[in-house]
Amino acid sequence: MKWNYFFYAVFLAVFFSSCDEGRIPEKEITVTEEGRVVKLTADLVGLDNWHSDYNVVLAGFAENSSYSAIAKDLSVSIADNGHVEVVMSGIGDEVRTLEVCVSNSIRERIATFYSMEAPATADTIRMDVGTLDISMYGTIQKTVFTDKCIQCHGAGSGEPAAGLHLTEGRSYADLYGAASTMVPGQQRVDPGKSGESILYNILTTDMSAEWAIDHSRLMSEEENLLTLIRKWIDNGAKER
Repeated sequence: MKWNYFFYAVFLAVFFSSCDEGRIPEKEITVTEEGRVVKLTADLVGLDNWHSDYNVVLAGFAENSSYSAIAKDLSVSIADNGHVEVVMSGIGDEVRTLEVCVSNSIRERIATFYSMEAPATADTIRMDVGTLDISMYGTIQKTVFTDKCIQCHGAGSGEPAAGLHLTEGRSYADLYGAASTMVPGQQRVDPGKSGESILYNILTTDMSAEWAIDHSRLMSEEENLLTLIRKWIDNGAKER
């Protein structure tokens, strides 16, 4: 009997000691997420023609950074008609801008489709962006042809250089499977074959060094965009 009393006393001591130290498991654990919340509503066109090395995301960026501090892949949330409604929480104080953009495998921004400031005082931020063309080709049109090429290829009223229109709405027809006027026997864009496409070669080699403009100088520091063009061609050069 003495031994029974002894063990009983030990059990009570351990039990009450555990209670005093707060080691009784809670029935429910509540996890709270700090930071701001953004709610995105958009209609996205062209999401399904991106190369697998890229992601179209809702992302937050710190000031002067091209790498996202936080991001959410939009492809997993999009409906059949391109409509997407996404909530992203946990946006830290370092995030200054929110973007719908495309990034590569290391979360580096390649192109932005929509951008807004991230108010520091707002707990919930709404992004109602309407319809966005986020296609791979639309991105090339905006970041390459419109920004760098149309001064010679279609911005004016005269005939564009080499008869090549690179303005929005005309460029695809003048590129896809179209014969080059400068290099006989080759296509401006040969779908699936970037190495045999004049568009890619003229931007990455010295083949135009003796023409009016050495095109390789136009994008000598734009490796990400050159890679984008190469993968677009090798992926079939789709318009949408």
